[in-house]
Amino acid sequence: MAVFHYSCVSLEEQTTENQKRVVESSGYSIDHWYSDKGVSGGVKALDRPEFAAMFAQLTQGSVLVVNSVDRIGRDTIDVLSTIDACAAKGAK
Repeated sequence: MAVFHYSCVSLEEQTTENQKRVVESSGYSIDHWYSDKGVSGGVKALDRPEFAAMFAQLTQGSVLVVNSVDRIGRDTIDVLSTIDACAAKGAK
């Protein structure tokens, strides 16, 4: 079982380090870190370069950790579609 973490920030001057620190302090042991920088949350998750690369690696039993649902997207339909797509691959 591989554990993936995905983070996203929309402005180039922002950093994903805070998101990483929160996950590490929560006790997760992350195998693969992916982050999109400078990509708006309004862009569908599967259309973001790093999310798409991570999604391609998800397999049955994989676990995807995000700091909050708004890192996946701002649109409820897109967030639910993305979660459904991950679940269809057998990821949690």
